[in-house]
Amino acid sequence: MREKTGKLRSRLFIMAAFLIFALTSTTLAESGKTQPKGKTPPRQQVEPQKPLEEMTCGDLTFLLGDEKRIDDATYLMIWAYGVRTGAAGGDLKKNPFDGPALEAFVKSLIKQCNADSEAKVMPLIIGVKEGPK
Repeated sequence: MREKTGKLRSRLFIMAAFLIFALTSTTLAESGKTQPKGKTPPRQQVEPQKPLEEMTCGDLTFLLGDEKRIDDATYLMIWAYGVRTGAAGGDLKKNPFDGPALEAFVKSLIKQCNADSEAKVMPLIIGVKEGPK
């Protein structure tokens, strides 16, 4: 039993390290860019992200459809599937952390969001029924 727990912890640690690296590498690459002298940096055309507790399904579907924020949407969906996997007990046989499982999760989330655009996203991610509004 300890061996299975150790393997699970190792896998979760590797996934967490990968996500941290993926999320920080883009930021580090962008921060290293320099602007030519005499020119002002271009304005960001993207709205700031809402806190996840306030994000509705309408916000999520807008984010997923915004080509300017494809990286943000990708990282959010990977993170969300990791949260779902952890909330389900970290059983990688039941919720494998691979491409097809992630794709199925995202399709299911989009289907739920299409049914109710005002629903909060976090309860859908962790698989909890939302109470009355």
